[in-house]
Amino acid sequence: MTRVLFVDDEPRVVAGLARMVRTRHDWEVRLAHNGTQALEAAASAPLDAIVSDVRMPGLDGVALLSEMRRLHPAVARIVLTGHTERGAALRSVGVAHQWLAKPCGLAELVGAVQAACALQSRLHNREVREALGRVGSLPSPPAVVLELNALVEKEDADLDQVARLISSEQAMTAKVLQLVNSAFFGLAQPMLSIRQALGYLGLDLVRELTVTTGVFATAEGACPLAGGFVERLRAHSNAVAMVAAELTGQGPLRQAAYMAGLLHDIGWLVLLAQSPSKLRQLVQARERLGLQGDAAEREVLGAGHADVGAYLLSLWGLPSVVVEAVAYHHDLPVTAAPGDGLAAVVHRADLLAQVDGSGLDVVEHLADHGVGRADHGAGRAGQAGL
Repeated sequence: MTRVLFVDDEPRVVAGLARMVRTRHDWEVRLAHNGTQALEAAASAPLDAIVSDVRMPGLDGVALLSEMRRLHPAVARIVLTGHTERGAALRSVGVAHQWLAKPCGLAELVGAVQAACALQSRLHNREVREALGRVGSLPSPPAVVLELNALVEKEDADLDQVARLISSEQAMTAKVLQLVNSAFFGLAQPMLSIRQALGYLGLDLVRELTVTTGVFATAEGACPLAGGFVERLRAHSNAVAMVAAELTGQGPLRQAAYMAGLLHDIGWLVLLAQSPSKLRQLVQARERLGLQGDAAEREVLGAGHADVGAYLLSLWGLPSVVVEAVAYHHDLPVTAAPGDGLAAVVHRADLLAQVDGSGLDVVEHLADHGVGRADHGAGRAGQAGL
């Protein structure tokens, strides 16, 4: 049963949402009329999701969700706000997983909550789920962030140039798709083109995200011993994206294949940003136990990096066709063919990238740069936050 807490300082609003849900879905629904009540409710019994208004007296929605991220990071956090309150919604970019617009219909509400909770069954490790729940942004290569800053600060900024840069980088792409596909913007169909997304959102919003909210963060300090890991992961992901797009031809799945290929290994960025100690344990598990690939990940995490990445993308409300491809791109036989579905396309593209030299053995790369190796000393590991 899905357990949801609705928070709004207008009693009729939360009562209406609760009544709407209870008539159609078997959810356990709780209500709170302010931030303090909401924190008390979250402390008293487990929750799967919280849906909160932004503008409330006292502890407002952004502050409330910040506290929820700190105290109950595994709970999905959804903002409820009016279309005219875009500024308030943007303030929540670092703490909210999804956004809903008032007045909110049943389909939008249920869809947001279900997407946020969809893959909990694939990720049994609560520690990892909590780490994922803390993610507000993911690390990008410093050079890419600097280039984006320079582009958007120009008065005559070129939308196509900005779109090409963002489309080449997993963390930025995921964040833009999270925003544009939220119910707050009310799109009739999922959007997977960054160029279209920026045309819809506007460059002013990208400027706000880049300059004001700082949501496009660099990888500096995330895990210094990882060397050029983020840059290499970006190169590998771009190679897989381009191959996946070519494997689908010019059909309707081409854009989805590109995005699924670009984002297929985003779980590694999550671990780099939130659980560097887990990366260290992966290296040690491979060396100590002789475990390879997915087996080492499941020994340490209770899940593979594909599960981690798909869980975050689902939590962020990205289109299910991409989430599923990310989740299952390793759960396929070597003989899987592109015609078997989008996950098979990404699976095959990943294999081809290994053959043409664009592959990336993450654990081997980390070991080569000292992550997890005992002979580098506890002092250096401690400095790296490992």
